[in-house]
Amino acid sequence: MKVSSLAESITAENGFTQIAFDLSDSEPGYLLIALPNDPLATTEFFGHDHYVEVKDQIFGRYGGLAALKIIREVLLEISLSYEIAGVGNALTVVAREAIPASIRSRLLGLPRG
Repeated sequence: MKVSSLAESITAENGFTQIAFDLSDSEPGYLLIALPNDPLATTEFFGHDHYVEVKDQIFGRYGGLAALKIIREVLLEISLSYEIAGVGNALTVVAREAIPASIRSRLLGLPRG
C-alpha cells in the first residue's frame, strides 16, 4: 500500500530514537519506528533492534520489520513480519521531508532475518 506522510517527527530521548510518520489520510493512520540509541542495548526492546507500530498500539511489534528499503531520501519501502487488517504487510511511505542521512543509515543498518 502506497501512502503519503503529512508530517514526520524524529525524537531522541531516554535511550532511544523514535521516527514517526503521520499517515492520517490513509488506512494505516501512522507508522512509528523506534531504535535503541546504542544498537547493542536491546534489553528494553526484548532482544530486538527495533520496534514498529502501524495504525494502533495493538499492531506494534518488537522486531516487526521483515525488510526495509529507502529509495531516494523520501521514499521508504517496508515489509512487516506480520499482517494488519486493512493494511496488509507492505507499506511504501512517501515522506514530506527528506529523512536525515544519520537516520537513513540507522534504518538501513538494521539486520533482517
